[in-house]
Amino acid sequence: MNRALTRVAALCLLLAWGCADDESEGEPEPASPAEPGPMEPLFSFVVIADPHIAGPVEHETRLQVAVQWVNEHESEHGIELVVVLGDIGWNDGLNRSLQLLSELTLPWVPIIGDNVVQTSGDESFAQTFAPQLEAVGGTLGSWAIAPQPIADARQQGGVAWLQNLRFEHRGVLFVSQDWNIRHLDGNLAEFGNFNDVPGGSWEWLEASLDGADQRPEESIVVLSHVPMAPAVFRLDERARFADLVAPIRDKVYGNLAGHLHVDYEEEFPEAGYSTFVTDATWDDEVRIRLVRVLGNESARSYVHESIVLD
Repeated sequence: MNRALTRVAALCLLLAWGCADDESEGEPEPASPAEPGPMEPLFSFVVIADPHIAGPVEHETRLQVAVQWVNEHESEHGIELVVVLGDIGWNDGLNRSLQLLSELTLPWVPIIGDNVVQTSGDESFAQTFAPQLEAVGGTLGSWAIAPQPIADARQQGGVAWLQNLRFEHRGVLFVSQDWNIRHLDGNLAEFGNFNDVPGGSWEWLEASLDGADQRPEESIVVLSHVPMAPAVFRLDERARFADLVAPIRDKVYGNLAGHLHVDYEEEFPEAGYSTFVTDATWDDEVRIRLVRVLGNESARSYVHESIVLD
């Protein structure tokens, strides 16, 4: 070997010059993944549950109080959406509840409840609130409503008017599930049911969660009247729901519901979700739930506040 080259090589080693060959010289270091930015406020939404507009004028007054509060505090809290989680009205109360809620000055989504179903009003519910759903569907992203009615051999007449829908707002996917029982009466009708028939609620949930692994963390919220809670679903049914959402546990935030007429929260971290029940507006204190949504490019988080209205 040429002695001059040998001396140069030795000098490079002694001085730690790192004399790289031509192939590696100037190669950039691998870029480390960018850290997600801070969680910033995105929007707020309000949950109203169980107005029970079905006769007593006091129930109407209570719902009016809730509507008025939302309208007056919309800007203060950054409220952009209202979800009304079931037992809104039935019989003659259907049209009246639509009138009262139409006073809201921002988008609102009606969810069907068990009292409507048990008074054979699910078809009327669909027809009454169709104009509102069509209107709000034009303002919310990824809007979809399940076909109605569907064949269901469990029902008298062989069809069911299940009310399943979904939409997206600022990176949060809201999936509304009709878990109201239609084929049982009395006390048994207070419990939940997956309505697992072709084209039913269970299929809707599975389809809505398809591709969830690509979503930001905690960015899926399940809406229902009947909550995913021990009081209304059997242990085996809760386990089935948990089996479905556990593989995407970091994507599903939880279930927001009504029905129980109390404020109730249950964490189920092993399955990857929590349940949040909002008290009814029609009895005792007039309560609503304010949920503030924060987020960045990779995740969402939520801050709840139960508000008692005068």
